[in-house]
Amino acid sequence: MQVDKLLAITPEALAKAILHRRERLAEVIPEQLEAKIDEKSIAEDIARDAKMQRDELNEKVARIKASRNNAQAKAKALFEQANALREKIDEAGGYKNPEPEWKKEKLQQKLEQLEFTLETNWGDHKTEGRIHDEMKRLIRQHEQWVENRAASQPLIAEFRTLNQEAVDLINQAEQFHQEMLLIVQENEKFHSEYIDKEFKRRNIDSKTKQLTKALQSSEIGIEHWQRICDGEFKRLLVPAERVRDGGMSTIAENIQRKKSFEAKQTRGEEE
Repeated sequence: MQVDKLLAITPEALAKAILHRRERLAEVIPEQLEAKIDEKSIAEDIARDAKMQRDELNEKVARIKASRNNAQAKAKALFEQANALREKIDEAGGYKNPEPEWKKEKLQQKLEQLEFTLETNWGDHKTEGRIHDEMKRLIRQHEQWVENRAASQPLIAEFRTLNQEAVDLINQAEQFHQEMLLIVQENEKFHSEYIDKEFKRRNIDSKTKQLTKALQSSEIGIEHWQRICDGEFKRLLVPAERVRDGGMSTIAENIQRKKSFEAKQTRGEEE
């Protein structure tokens, strides 16, 4: 638009144009805002579900981690008890093997003799049955003999029990750890999904707030420019009429007022 045409626009026409613009925005924004509010509600549900899935897995990881740490702590305590017991065993003369090699060799010789007898009497079912029974009897007798010798060393039995319990707990802790790693890997996907959904929710929420502010601003603007169109626009022409009559513009008045204030401040400091 050329300058002459722009200057030819009357204040009344300009005020009405601005009012019409505000009214048009006030008509369009509510529909957009309603759609954005619905979109926001859906985005909030999606983000909430994603967060819930992530948090549930986080809680599961925390529980498994606690179980793993508990198993490790118990195993450590048992190993410490076993080491202390081992020192007592050493002080008492050390460990005596309840199943020495000579005893195992003697059992093996007897079993080999029975196997030879079994091979040379092939086909005699009664003899085979007696030989099998004798072999089982010898094995049970050997096991009982070893058990009795082990029982005569109660510290050894306790030491073995503590070690075995500690090893079982370590294995259990390792199982918990592997299970936890699998869930952590799975949770990385859920966490990424939550971050994405939450970002979209915040973006929609921001746009909803912008539309809400725009609607409020339009409503306030309509009231303001309606008053202007109803006759208050005359007060807006006061500065222009003052300049037309040779007076100072509003900007010039503000500059002069500022200089006057600074001059007073300067005089006050000098005194």
